[in-house]
Amino acid sequence: CRALEHKGRLPYLELEDDSSKDFTIQEEQDFYEALSPSQKQLLERIPFALTSDQKRCITQINKDIDTSEYSKIKLEENKPLYTMSRLVQGDVGSGKTLTAFFACLRIVDLGGQCALMAPTEVLATQHFETFTKLFSGTGIRCELLVGSTKVKEKKDIKERLKNGEIDLIIGTHALIQEDVEFERLGLVITDEQHRFGVAQRARMWKK
Repeated sequence: CRALEHKGRLPYLELEDDSSKDFTIQEEQDFYEALSPSQKQLLERIPFALTSDQKRCITQINKDIDTSEYSKIKLEENKPLYTMSRLVQGDVGSGKTLTAFFACLRIVDLGGQCALMAPTEVLATQHFETFTKLFSGTGIRCELLVGSTKVKEKKDIKERLKNGEIDLIIGTHALIQEDVEFERLGLVITDEQHRFGVAQRARMWKK
């Protein structure tokens, strides 16, 4: 995982396949101890080990969140917050989605809400099914909002989202609609962001 800073560009984390960068025993212990409760739950539920790059990316994202104003104030006070902007890139199957889930859980454990926006209903549904399977019975409230969601269900989801009764909302462009409101949105993740316009992504950030 490389955290690269470019002048005038977004800092990004790159997931690579490099076994020469394996964690030491101490680094493994430090990584686990720094995880939030829900992140530890996820780590214990996945049927495989995280790669060293995933761990490094998760660690850096956690540090961004923990050193921001977000972790230091009560969300309901509506004070201006430090904004983290990161691009996680990697090959197909390198673990970007799972890394995103870990970031969401950090925010949820701080009492915030997260939104994960995908460009297609198929991809959004896939993310939703993966997350709900991993976190079945844990109490973390996740919902799916896409164009084909039934009108009555959409109304219910939007109401619960506004009231803070949903922790993670996964969806498509449907999340950009003006009537989609959050009580305490803390993190927006855009999957395949190149398939969304700048103005569309900005509308999510402003929520």
